[in-house]
Amino acid sequence: MASPSARAELYNRLSEAIGVDSAGTLMSYLPGDEPATKSDIGGLKAYIDASQAEIKADIKAQVSGLAGRVGGLEQRIDGLGERIDGFDKRMDGFERRMGGFERRIDGFDGKLDMFHEALLTQTRHFMLAIVGATASIIAVVVTVG
Repeated sequence: MASPSARAELYNRLSEAIGVDSAGTLMSYLPGDEPATKSDIGGLKAYIDASQAEIKADIKAQVSGLAGRVGGLEQRIDGLGERIDGFDKRMDGFERRMGGFERRIDGFDGKLDMFHEALLTQTRHFMLAIVGATASIIAVVVTVG
């Protein structure tokens, strides 16, 4: 491995040859420390194995807790199903009552149509009477006047 002074010398020569920015970039790709030994790798493997075992235990505990919560949710969903069934029955009764109400409204609608026609007929007769009376008054005024 190169000493810190050798690395500094390499950086200075690279800076002169290719510029400070490029020399910095190139130096960042070179390893700075000694390479890892088999012992380092073995220690890292042991650390990873221990971390993995801890993570698996945490996951198992969380899954176990979730299973209990899912069971509780299933019970609540079953309860909601029963409530929805009751609501459906109430809605069926409401729909039956609305059907009767609609029939009554339809009957009222027919009566209202008949009333409308009778009112139109009376209004026409009244208007003809007013026009006739007005024509008579105009005739009298013209004759007298």
